[in-house]
Amino acid sequence: MTSFGHSFDTGPAGRQGDRPVLTLRQALAGALVLVVLTAVVTLAVSDRVEGFWLRLFPQSVALTDAEKQQLLDELVRSPNFDRFLTVFQLVRNQYVDPLPVDQLLEGATRGVVEATGDPFSAYFDPQEFREFQIDVSGHYSGIGVVVSEGKDGGVVVQTPFEGSPGATTPFEGAGPDDPVGLRPGDVIISVDGQDVTGESVEAVARRIRGPEGTQVTLEVLREGYDKPLKFVLTRRNIDVPSVQAHMLDGKIGYIHLTQFLPDTPDDFDAALDELRRQGMQGLILDLRNNPGGELQAVVRIADRLLPRGPIVHIEYRHRGRETHSSDAAALGLPLAVLVNQGSASASEILAGAIQDYGVGVLVGEHTFGKGTVQTVWPLDGKGRAGLGRQEEAGAGVKLTVARYLTPKERPIVTGKGIEPDVHVPFDLEDLKEMGDLRRDPQLRAAYQRVEQMVAGGA
Repeated sequence: MTSFGHSFDTGPAGRQGDRPVLTLRQALAGALVLVVLTAVVTLAVSDRVEGFWLRLFPQSVALTDAEKQQLLDELVRSPNFDRFLTVFQLVRNQYVDPLPVDQLLEGATRGVVEATGDPFSAYFDPQEFREFQIDVSGHYSGIGVVVSEGKDGGVVVQTPFEGSPGATTPFEGAGPDDPVGLRPGDVIISVDGQDVTGESVEAVARRIRGPEGTQVTLEVLREGYDKPLKFVLTRRNIDVPSVQAHMLDGKIGYIHLTQFLPDTPDDFDAALDELRRQGMQGLILDLRNNPGGELQAVVRIADRLLPRGPIVHIEYRHRGRETHSSDAAALGLPLAVLVNQGSASASEILAGAIQDYGVGVLVGEHTFGKGTVQTVWPLDGKGRAGLGRQEEAGAGVKLTVARYLTPKERPIVTGKGIEPDVHVPFDLEDLKEMGDLRRDPQLRAAYQRVEQMVAGGA
């Protein structure tokens, strides 16, 4: 469930007599800069933020007139303020083509967030924010495939969702022996006849998505075929499956978590119950290429696996430390967790906690290394943060607001992440092999460790 963050009143300075009157320079400057610095205001009073990724603090906090006046005074006193105004005026009056003031303000707003130097903080314009919401909601209208950047560039199919149009539609001219649907490793070269070989993953995904019931035509390059394959697919509403589970040989269960969405814990519980019903004696949890997601989702799942104690410590700038803990109930079965350099954020919270408690063995490669917590503020049409429903928001700001530590208070170092207990290299660019017990060396190593634990070995 998503709640909303702080609201801020960024309206005019006020009436004479209510508070000190602004000078002409202050008034002109304030009218220009208050819009630009909405994100700064957000940052300045975000010490009561409580969330992770899309978990937003449910109360509203209005910025008082005194706080607005204090902020404006700080801006006017800064030597960089005059420089900003000068550059703004130069671009507005001297650039070869006239540019709307709104466009310049949009760029300046983005620059405020980029000035943090934090790769996980971002400003989203309205189009970007809509795409971001789709990415983290798990619900959209499209063909039901995950795409990623290929090893040699281009956009590559990573995972077609079972039963989706992308997984069940044959290519034109397919024979009875040809596989149905898009396949991992397919390189997308055109969408609706438009060459997309030089476009980003996000741009291609936007082209593929569209209203339910409409058609989209894809051409892909596939290994073993000497010419492009054409797919005509009918879009439909897609619920991204964040939990995929089945039983491996020897009564060993396998659960692949692709991300942590609000409904992931319930789906995880259902998968565990079904695997137990089938006689599961050990479990492999696959967190490879899982970019993370919602804090409450990963905490609920960790609670199913860990004994009583802390799951994660979160350290805020002003609020100090907040600890999420588990109860006494634990999985109680041999457990191996697959991780790689695509396992990030919430995935690292779960992997780190399992490693700290020693209730499972980590297999694979070191994780991504993202030990920070982000909160998202929707911005309404007037640039105010957290007002209205998120789906009605215009732009948005995602900001790093805290760092987290594992139960044993280990920090997650950027770029280093968590080292596995059993190191097994595997180039997952060959996506066709991932999840295949015969050809996926990481999965095979995890299976062998769980098999030994089930048999009572080391």
